[in-house]
Amino acid sequence: MFLVEGNKLIQEVLESFPSLQVLLYTTTPEVFKNIWNDRCHEIALADLRKISHLQNPSTSILLCTIPERKLLNHNLPSILLDGVRDPGNFGTILRIADWFGWRQIVASEDSADVFHPKVVQASMGSVLRVEVHYIKWEEFLAQSELPVISTAMDGENIYQTNLPKKFHLVLGNEGSGVGEFLHSKSDMQITIPKSEIRGTSSAESLNVAASAGVLLGEIFRSQHYQ
Repeated sequence: MFLVEGNKLIQEVLESFPSLQVLLYTTTPEVFKNIWNDRCHEIALADLRKISHLQNPSTSILLCTIPERKLLNHNLPSILLDGVRDPGNFGTILRIADWFGWRQIVASEDSADVFHPKVVQASMGSVLRVEVHYIKWEEFLAQSELPVISTAMDGENIYQTNLPKKFHLVLGNEGSGVGEFLHSKSDMQITIPKSEIRGTSSAESLNVAASAGVLLGEIFRSQHYQ
């Protein structure tokens, strides 16, 4: 099972995944009256704070059964997360992928747990709409026919590159980037160039979730508005 916290997020999850298991609350939330049943339990605020992973928990916590995943599709254009360990980054990437229509994420086994409370929180319900699979890269690439495009500081300018229609996009670890194996298996490497319009940027790098937003936005624009 996994935890969902915050009334707005709980409502979002219930719309995507109505199989409610247990709802714990400290005050009766009006927004949940339509699902009120014998699996909704009032508890003390002190107990809710012990369960919660948030510093300032809201008035309710939802416990859900982890849904069964669909079979991994090796030839569905996917985002490959190589050692993305920060739950906040992982969840935000899920949300961005959902927004731009990427239906599958494949992650290395050392990446964050997709049902970590912070991943669920950051994804805002997208954790239940985007399929996430964990697999060794050797196994995944052996059965995939799509090209692999990875991110690198010295890659080709994303704004000046003609990308294939279908491909896997690799995003790397927060500190060390894409690992050597996927780096060596990539058909192309791309980068987000620094802006020189307002002067040279002194920023060393972009957050991996921020990079995902820029890249997926540009990929969407180039594939749909040209």
